[in-house]
Amino acid sequence: MTASAARWPWPTGPDDGMNAGEKKAALQRILYREALDELHGLFRAWNLPYMPVKSALYLLDGTIDSLTPRSISDLDVLVAPPDFETAVRRFQETGNVAGPVRITSIQATLRYRFHGLDIEIDVHRALNHPQRFHLPVETLFSRARPCAVPRFLPDAEDALLISACHLLAHVVEHGIPPFRCEELRVLSGARGFSWDTFARRVRQTGVERFLCFCLRHARALPEGTALSDRTYPYARLLERLYPLLYSGYVPALIKRLLVEAYFVKNPLALLHRRFCSRDGSATPSSSD
Repeated sequence: MTASAARWPWPTGPDDGMNAGEKKAALQRILYREALDELHGLFRAWNLPYMPVKSALYLLDGTIDSLTPRSISDLDVLVAPPDFETAVRRFQETGNVAGPVRITSIQATLRYRFHGLDIEIDVHRALNHPQRFHLPVETLFSRARPCAVPRFLPDAEDALLISACHLLAHVVEHGIPPFRCEELRVLSGARGFSWDTFARRVRQTGVERFLCFCLRHARALPEGTALSDRTYPYARLLERLYPLLYSGYVPALIKRLLVEAYFVKNPLALLHRRFCSRDGSATPSSSD
């Protein structure tokens, strides 16, 4: 952290124009970008293709510089399912992994020691359970663009699709926070983004109703697009009830029944997984 902070270009006096939160976010961006450089070197040495997503992607492609400064909690990378165990083992062999690695059917969560700090890294073999939405890692890699082998980056449409689908895993606990709405708007305005292409991919996920709902809520769905004419009466009702549902007075179980059960691809299969699986990820939490 000291080496990173020493290169920070802003003045350090009382009139530098940045508050403490903004400075912390800016320093995090520097640190995490350096960490991504180190991770890239590791994956290149291992000859393992990988794909940074969410905050890791936004740091690499500059999207994060268009977003309101905010804290970064972890770095997410996708690997092909056959490479998952190899990637986890290789991380452990570096000697820089602090503590145990938590492995579920979706991902491995590890704390990687970098510049004296522990950075949480989530290595995904899947974005989430297929019962929640259908967005296979193999499909994402097939549509990705190579960028500094062995790194692949999702195209503009998949970057938005990943972000919006990710919200479905947390919609019960957090709804769609304002900073996520900003993220959706920025991603949908990326250079080369095509609403027609995005609409075709949305239909393949099995959660078109949710994606239209969250994009409308974020005011990221312009009129005249291939998705703007989709009308779902119950989703429209949820839009009107949104302030009440997330006022803090509605129990999570009610939101799970009213919101999640309506939007996920296969609610009965997801319910079965939550209460019957033994892999450690089947708990009533956002990670499930």
